[in-house]
Amino acid sequence: LLQNALGGNSKTIMIAALSPADINYDETLGTLRYADRAKQIKNKAVVNENPMDKLIRELKEENEKLKKALGGEVPAAVPGAVGMTPEEAAAIRKQMEEEIRAQLEANASAMAAMLMSGEDRTAIAQQQFNEEQLKLLEKEKEKDNTPHITNLNEDNALSGVIHHLIQPGENIVGRKDGETVPAICLSGLSIQKSHAIFARDGETVILRPGVVGAKTKVNGQTLNGDRTLMHQDRILFGSNHMYVYYDPVNKETAEGSPEQIDWEFAQKEIAQAKGFQTGADGQLSKEQQLAQEQVLELLPMVSES
Repeated sequence: LLQNALGGNSKTIMIAALSPADINYDETLGTLRYADRAKQIKNKAVVNENPMDKLIRELKEENEKLKKALGGEVPAAVPGAVGMTPEEAAAIRKQMEEEIRAQLEANASAMAAMLMSGEDRTAIAQQQFNEEQLKLLEKEKEKDNTPHITNLNEDNALSGVIHHLIQPGENIVGRKDGETVPAICLSGLSIQKSHAIFARDGETVILRPGVVGAKTKVNGQTLNGDRTLMHQDRILFGSNHMYVYYDPVNKETAEGSPEQIDWEFAQKEIAQAKGFQTGADGQLSKEQQLAQEQVLELLPMVSES
């Protein structure tokens, strides 16, 4: 019964009732011993306060201190404060005032957010969600009218989630640590700082190597010079950055392009360009086709090494 009072967040006063009669000697001794043990318990009681109310109170107290500091002098603890010229003291005071005002504004914004009702929070969250959806719709609309490349991945769930728009002029593909920040940033051991360049003139998009020796393939063939891209061309940057080029205006595709492009087709296309059979002609047995699939999976890793 006394657990919360003796060991909890409270201050407790206990009165031990004793009897002077010798027949109550054992009970009196036990009571005194219990009272002595209870007296040794030290509780540090604090006011029960809602965490939000406590934070608001602390912010208000901090604001009061900051407001008082605005009317004070330059603290003597500032390095070099003693013996400085009036101009230097004024500069330090101005800097301190700017920092204090910035902190006051931050505290005021924090308190306003805490005091906001649930309906207001919901309205702001809904507004932010609507703005994000609007941006996505605008980007999707721009993508439907602009040549772009879309990623391919071995996992179908990860394919078609990265889109890069090809803007008029030159669009550099490369690493972000290059001398010029690329329009399309890629990473990997086989990616050069200026790996390739998309040159768009009107509705025509030409892909060219950025530097000599940059590994780029289009439809399984090594890119050695300028190449005009066609709708649904497969582009491999380095060893594992696979993309499909989409032209929303000119839907004409290269010979041999299927209606649906996936990772498996792109890998088989690269393997055929290297001289591998893919079993499409029915000349391979099931065991050979299985071995061929395993080789196709290893090709990107072999190229990377």
